Amino acid sequence: MTAIAAEIERFNRLSATWWDSLGPMRPLHVVNALRLDYVVEQIASHLGRDTANGLNGLRILDVGCGGGLVAQ
Repeated sequence: MTAIAAEIERFNRLSATWWDSLGPMRPLHVVNALRLDYVVEQIASHLGRDTANGLNGLRILDVGCGGGLVAQ
């Protein structure tokens, strides 16, 4: 097994409040909007798209997104 029991327990404890935007993960939620705007701008620029369309019509694979908040 490659998982460390203490890490699994730590993340299990955090899971109860992970999606609470006012909870202990609030800083991630606050920064998330800025991160997402930046990611959308970079993808749109790379693909020559208007940022007003966001990621509409694209299929995106989000790998390593910092806790899943960008993928929501």
